[in-house]
Amino acid sequence: MGIKEGTEPDLNVTRDRLNSGQRRKHHVLSIILAIIILGILGITGYVIARMNVSDKFTEFYALGINGQASDYPTDFTIEQGRVVSVEYGRLSTVLMEQWGRLTLVIVNHEGQSTTYTMIMQIDGAQVGISFQGNIVNNIGPITLKQGEKWDEEIGIQPQHTGDDQEVEILLYKGGGAEPYLNLSLWINVN
Repeated sequence: MGIKEGTEPDLNVTRDRLNSGQRRKHHVLSIILAIIILGILGITGYVIARMNVSDKFTEFYALGINGQASDYPTDFTIEQGRVVSVEYGRLSTVLMEQWGRLTLVIVNHEGQSTTYTMIMQIDGAQVGISFQGNIVNNIGPITLKQGEKWDEEIGIQPQHTGDDQEVEILLYKGGGAEPYLNLSLWINVN
Protein backbone atom coordinates (compact mmCIF):
# COMPACT_ATOMS: atom_id res chain seq x y z
CA MET A 1 0.00 0.00 0.00
CA GLY A 2 1.50 3.28 -1.00
CA ILE A 3 0.68 6.89 -0.88
CA LYS A 4 -0.97 8.21 -3.93
CA GLU A 5 0.82 10.84 -5.78
CA GLY A 6 -0.32 14.27 -4.91
CA THR A 7 -1.59 13.32 -1.45
CA GLU A 8 0.22 13.93 1.76
CA PRO A 9 0.19 11.53 4.72
CA ASP A 10 -1.83 12.78 7.68
CA LEU A 11 1.02 13.98 9.94
CA ASN A 12 -1.35 15.03 12.70
CA VAL A 13 -2.53 11.44 13.20
CA THR A 14 1.10 10.21 13.31
CA ARG A 15 2.10 12.98 15.76
CA ASP A 16 -0.89 12.23 17.98
CA ARG A 17 0.04 8.54 18.06
CA LEU A 18 3.67 9.42 18.96
CA ASN A 19 2.57 11.98 21.57
CA SER A 20 0.11 9.51 23.08
CA GLY A 21 2.87 6.89 23.41
CA GLN A 22 5.27 9.38 24.92
CA ARG A 23 2.62 10.59 27.36
CA ARG A 24 2.04 7.03 28.54
CA LYS A 25 5.79 6.53 29.00
CA HIS A 26 6.06 9.79 30.94
CA HIS A 27 3.05 8.87 33.04
CA VAL A 28 4.47 5.42 33.89
CA LEU A 29 7.92 6.89 34.65
CA SER A 30 6.33 9.55 36.88
CA ILE A 31 4.50 6.88 38.85
CA ILE A 32 7.69 4.79 39.23
CA LEU A 33 9.65 7.88 40.32
CA ALA A 34 6.97 8.79 42.90
CA ILE A 35 7.07 5.23 44.30
CA ILE A 36 10.88 5.37 44.56
CA ILE A 37 10.78 8.76 46.32
CA LEU A 38 8.13 7.56 48.77
CA GLY A 39 10.21 4.44 49.46
CA ILE A 40 13.34 6.50 50.13
CA LEU A 41 11.40 8.86 52.43
CA GLY A 42 9.95 5.87 54.30
CA ILE A 43 13.37 4.25 54.77
CA THR A 44 14.91 7.58 55.87
CA GLY A 45 12.09 8.15 58.38
CA TYR A 46 12.55 4.64 59.77
CA VAL A 47 16.31 5.11 60.17
CA ILE A 48 15.88 8.50 61.88
CA ALA A 49 13.21 7.11 64.21
CA ARG A 50 15.50 4.21 65.17
CA MET A 51 18.43 6.59 65.78
CA ASN A 52 16.42 8.69 68.23
CA VAL A 53 15.80 5.71 70.49
CA SER A 54 19.27 4.28 70.13
CA ASP A 55 22.23 4.33 72.44
CA LYS A 56 22.26 6.51 75.51
CA PHE A 57 25.73 7.19 76.82
CA THR A 58 28.05 9.50 78.70
CA GLU A 59 31.26 10.95 77.29
CA PHE A 60 34.05 10.82 79.87
CA TYR A 61 37.58 11.82 78.91
CA ALA A 62 40.69 13.64 80.08
CA LEU A 63 42.69 16.45 78.51
CA GLY A 64 46.35 17.22 79.20
CA ILE A 65 47.83 20.60 80.10
CA ASN A 66 47.61 21.81 76.50
CA GLY A 67 43.83 21.19 76.40
CA GLN A 68 44.16 18.20 74.09
CA ALA A 69 44.07 14.43 74.49
CA SER A 70 47.83 14.33 75.07
CA ASP A 71 50.55 15.64 77.37
CA TYR A 72 49.22 14.06 80.55
CA PRO A 73 51.34 14.08 83.71
CA THR A 74 53.76 11.14 83.41
CA ASP A 75 56.69 11.58 85.82
CA PHE A 76 56.58 12.97 89.35
CA THR A 77 59.38 13.83 91.77
CA ILE A 78 58.62 13.58 95.48
CA GLU A 79 60.78 15.09 98.23
CA GLN A 80 59.93 14.66 101.90
CA GLY A 81 56.52 13.16 101.02
CA ARG A 82 55.47 16.04 98.75
CA VAL A 83 55.37 16.38 94.97
CA VAL A 84 57.91 18.99 93.87
CA SER A 85 57.89 18.58 90.08
CA VAL A 86 55.83 17.02 87.31
CA GLU A 87 56.82 16.10 83.75
CA TYR A 88 54.14 16.15 81.07
CA GLY A 89 54.13 13.60 78.23
CA ARG A 90 55.81 14.30 74.94
CA LEU A 91 56.40 17.92 75.93
CA SER A 92 59.09 16.71 78.32
CA THR A 93 58.34 19.88 80.24
CA VAL A 94 59.10 19.72 83.94
CA LEU A 95 57.01 22.10 86.02
CA MET A 96 57.60 22.84 89.68
CA GLU A 97 54.13 21.92 90.93
CA GLN A 98 52.56 20.16 93.89
CA TRP A 99 50.29 17.98 91.71
CA GLY A 100 49.91 16.80 88.13
CA ARG A 101 47.20 18.72 86.31
CA LEU A 102 44.50 17.06 84.23
CA THR A 103 41.18 18.35 82.90
CA LEU A 104 38.26 15.93 83.17
CA VAL A 105 35.26 16.23 80.85
CA ILE A 106 31.80 14.69 81.22
CA VAL A 107 29.07 15.15 78.58
CA ASN A 108 25.60 13.74 79.28
CA HIS A 109 23.89 11.93 76.36
CA GLU A 110 21.68 9.78 78.60
CA GLY A 111 18.43 11.35 77.38
CA GLN A 112 17.65 12.84 80.82
CA SER A 113 19.27 14.71 83.70
CA THR A 114 21.91 12.47 85.27
CA THR A 115 24.00 12.73 88.43
CA TYR A 116 27.65 11.66 88.53
CA THR A 117 30.33 11.22 91.21
CA MET A 118 34.08 10.60 90.75
CA ILE A 119 36.83 9.09 92.84
CA MET A 120 40.53 8.54 92.14
CA GLN A 121 42.65 5.49 92.88
CA ILE A 122 46.37 4.96 92.48
CA ASP A 123 47.35 1.30 92.27
CA GLY A 124 43.91 0.33 93.60
CA ALA A 125 43.97 2.55 96.72
CA GLN A 126 41.64 5.55 96.88
CA VAL A 127 43.51 8.86 97.14
CA GLY A 128 42.48 12.47 97.55
CA ILE A 129 41.88 14.64 94.50
CA SER A 130 43.12 18.21 94.31
CA PHE A 131 39.98 20.09 93.21
CA GLN A 132 39.23 23.81 93.36
CA GLY A 133 41.97 24.47 95.91
CA ASN A 134 41.05 21.60 98.25
CA ILE A 135 41.91 17.93 98.61
CA VAL A 136 38.64 15.98 98.39
CA ASN A 137 37.78 12.27 98.57
CA ASN A 138 35.33 12.54 95.68
CA ILE A 139 33.92 15.05 93.25
CA GLY A 140 30.18 15.23 93.12
CA PRO A 141 27.36 15.08 92.94
CA ILE A 142 27.56 16.59 89.46
CA THR A 143 24.09 16.84 87.89
CA LEU A 144 24.00 17.43 84.15
CA LYS A 145 20.98 17.95 81.91
CA GLN A 146 20.77 16.10 78.60
CA GLY A 147 23.55 17.43 76.33
CA GLU A 148 25.19 19.44 79.12
CA LYS A 149 28.99 19.41 79.54
CA TRP A 150 31.15 19.60 82.68
CA ASP A 151 34.91 20.21 82.48
CA GLU A 152 37.17 20.97 85.41
CA GLU A 153 40.85 20.75 86.21
CA ILE A 154 41.92 18.30 88.91
CA GLY A 155 45.27 17.48 90.47
CA ILE A 156 46.97 14.11 90.91
CA GLN A 157 49.14 13.69 94.01
CA PRO A 158 50.87 10.31 94.19
CA GLN A 159 51.55 9.02 97.70
CA HIS A 160 54.75 6.99 97.23
CA THR A 161 57.61 6.37 94.81
CA GLY A 162 57.54 3.65 92.17
CA ASP A 163 57.29 3.17 88.43
CA ASP A 164 54.20 2.20 86.43
CA GLN A 165 51.63 3.27 88.98
CA GLU A 166 48.09 3.13 87.58
CA VAL A 167 45.97 6.21 88.18
CA GLU A 168 42.28 5.40 87.77
CA ILE A 169 39.50 7.95 87.79
CA LEU A 170 36.21 6.17 88.36
CA LEU A 171 32.91 7.75 87.31
CA TYR A 172 29.74 6.62 89.06
CA LYS A 173 26.30 7.34 87.61
CA GLY A 174 23.15 7.93 89.65
CA GLY A 175 24.55 6.71 92.97
CA GLY A 176 25.45 3.29 91.55
CA ALA A 177 27.73 1.00 93.56
CA GLU A 178 29.85 0.00 90.55
CA PRO A 179 31.81 2.44 88.36
CA TYR A 180 29.95 3.38 85.19
CA LEU A 181 33.11 4.49 83.33
CA ASN A 182 36.79 4.83 84.16
CA LEU A 183 39.93 6.52 82.86
CA SER A 184 43.44 5.17 83.43
CA LEU A 185 46.90 6.57 83.00
CA TRP A 186 50.30 5.40 84.15
CA ILE A 187 52.81 7.46 86.09
CA ASN A 188 56.34 7.08 87.41
CA VAL A 189 57.22 8.58 90.78
CA ASN A 190 60.85 9.15 91.92
